[in-house]
This record gives sequence, C-alpha cells and structure tokens, in this order.
Amino acid sequence: MPYPFQIIQSQKDVMFAYEYATTNRVVNMGPPKEAAVDTWMGTSNGRWQGDTLVVDVTGFNGKWLLSRKRKQHHFSGWEETVSGIVGNRCAI
Repeated sequence: MPYPFQIIQSQKDVMFAYEYATTNRVVNMGPPKEAAVDTWMGTSNGRWQGDTLVVDVTGFNGKWLLSRKRKQHHFSGWEETVSGIVGNRCAI
C-alpha cells in the first residue's frame, strides 16, 4: 500500500490503522469469529505462525477492489524483515 499505516497490538487484537480513507482493520486474535454481516473489508481472524501474522479475511460484501465474490477468502501474511520493514504477502 503506497500510503502510511500503523500496526497496534493489544492483548487480544491487532489493529491496522490506514491513512488512506481513514480506514482500519481489527484482527481478532482469539477463537475465530464468523462475520456477523458482510462488510467492505470483511471480518479478520488472525494467528501467529512463527514470526508471521497470518490473517484470514471472510465476510466481504463484494464492494472491495479484490472481493468481487461474497464468499471469498483472503489470506495475508505480515512479517518484519531484517531491515525492520514490514512485508506483506496475500493469497486470494
């Protein structure tokens, strides 16, 4: 993403606060939750695999750029690189 964002971690969640459109994503780090309603950015459930934060996103309403189908799953992996920069990999 070409715009700055901040990652904030609490005891039970991880939040991504994006400068673009003042959006944010709260990643549930507890037991996985079903999407209560479909939303633009979906419902995020996360887990740690070693040093990588893996986020499973479901519950899209089909209005986000990469979510043309409502029943789609997105998996993202976030990890800190040697230079201290956070890298992201995404599978759709």
